[in-house]
Amino acid sequence: MNSNSKRELLAGLQYLLIGLIAECSVILWFGDRPLAQRLAIWTAIAAALGVVRLIILAFTDWTRKNDWQNVSRRNW
Repeated sequence: MNSNSKRELLAGLQYLLIGLIAECSVILWFGDRPLAQRLAIWTAIAAALGVVRLIILAFTDWTRKNDWQNVSRRNW
């Protein structure tokens, strides 16, 4: 499996996990609310988790660039 396929598979699994976490949260804590309100809560939770995912990805990319620069400086 090439790296692009692995990356796409991992991204899909991350979004599936975000959806499952949001669904479980809605079922556990907001199960007695009307359907439209539960859907809005689910969307808000999933969006918040998606933003957290993007922040983590940006932070790891930022630290990876710094590490790479430090390694290449050491090799010179």
